Amino acid sequence: MALQFAIQKTEHLDPEHFSARKLENIDELRELVENDPAELVRRTLESHGGSMMLDQVDRELCGSVVPEEDYKKWWETARREMKKDGHFKLPTKKSEPIEYHTQDIPLQERLLLDFTNARGLKARLAVVAEIAKSARDLEDAATIAASTLEKLNEEITNHARTKP
Repeated sequence: MALQFAIQKTEHLDPEHFSARKLENIDELRELVENDPAELVRRTLESHGGSMMLDQVDRELCGSVVPEEDYKKWWETARREMKKDGHFKLPTKKSEPIEYHTQDIPLQERLLLDFTNARGLKARLAVVAEIAKSARDLEDAATIAASTLEKLNEEITNHARTKP
């Protein structure tokens, strides 16, 4: 690549951008891998506008910050922490991004909102599976179970009538 062309096509990175931090403060980021995985993901998302697809997060962290052989286990730990933290919105589908919000939304409220926004029986069942996995972390599991079961029964009846 010619020098003039390279100068025209390169962009200046803010020192707070995650890619710049990887070059300048890799030790700090590797410390977060061990001590605070959710914070590492938060920093990654904030540098990319607060939202990234899962494969983008993988490319940003796997191998360069988190050792490749430990990545899958590390990701499960980070995912558990993000679920408990009210700032993260984890996708129910692979086609949706992971999002970071500055406002803290409790897990129970997030799951009810996801259930309400889900369209169709298949989408609602995916959210119900998430609710079941998170049952022990919910404030009032009985209330969320009652409200989702009522709506799910309506959805099943409608599904049976329209798609026998």
